[in-house]
Amino acid sequence: MEMRKNIIFGAGYAGKQFAKGLNRDYFFVDNNEQLQGTEIFGKPVKSPKVILLDEYKDYFVIIAILSTELRQEITQQLLSMGLIEGLDFSCISDTHFNPCLSDFTMLSNMKRLKSFVGDVGTVFDIGASCGIWSEMAMNKFPESEFFLIEANSKHEQELKKFTEREKCRYILAAAGDKVGEIYFRDDKNKWINGATSSFEAEHKVLPMVSIDYLVETHSLKSPYILKFDTHGFELKILEGAKETLKNTSAIVMELFVNFLYDDSLVFFDMCKHLSSLGFKCVGLADPMLDPDSTELLQMDLIFIRKD
Repeated sequence: MEMRKNIIFGAGYAGKQFAKGLNRDYFFVDNNEQLQGTEIFGKPVKSPKVILLDEYKDYFVIIAILSTELRQEITQQLLSMGLIEGLDFSCISDTHFNPCLSDFTMLSNMKRLKSFVGDVGTVFDIGASCGIWSEMAMNKFPESEFFLIEANSKHEQELKKFTEREKCRYILAAAGDKVGEIYFRDDKNKWINGATSSFEAEHKVLPMVSIDYLVETHSLKSPYILKFDTHGFELKILEGAKETLKNTSAIVMELFVNFLYDDSLVFFDMCKHLSSLGFKCVGLADPMLDPDSTELLQMDLIFIRKD
């Protein structure tokens, strides 16, 4: 039986996070008219009115909203449109926002991180995609400057729009151990996209910068937070951030359970490596299962200085 396509109701942080793990066709709807007509991950954001169109009658609606009050309002909105809860729509709150699991959301971890490290000068979003993590983190670190680094040019238009806000800028390049060029794999398997030091015919050649270079050339204020979503290239990036790490308060890093590449570290090895650099793990966020095997695939770990 073919899996039903989805309409994600909610184009904010929760909806974007849910969409990241989705392996079937979908688009967004949102009551915010300013979001309607925009795109997220190349998917359109539409008015909820389209839910009733014949062409979408077989789609299943997922309510992905952080606010309990708003989830209840949208549930009533869909019921008033004639949809049946459980048959035509459901809310992901039971699994994604269960009180027993709330300490393991990225949002909850950012709240605790702020209490651990206080204010910081600059937050680096390395592997920024279209800026969904920065959007969430800005709520907890409103006084910080955000510097987004993204290698994949398909996100450039979204990044341009995102960085129109104050104290926010981006660079279209890969982060690495030095300034130069690097190869970028854009595989159909989204888990193995990213920078690589080995060349194959289908790889793209992209500019590469180091974090230390960016700090120096842009006079970025310390202390720093480094967030990684770099699919196996973390060691090279850390090598290029040796000076920055001396004034880094925290590291947020997406890590995998199994090796992506020969030169990558899985989560327990990275914990040891970061410990040697003076950091300890204090949080775990957004664990994700492999959609095919249902085995644990990845998670984000939060590190702060031992001292």
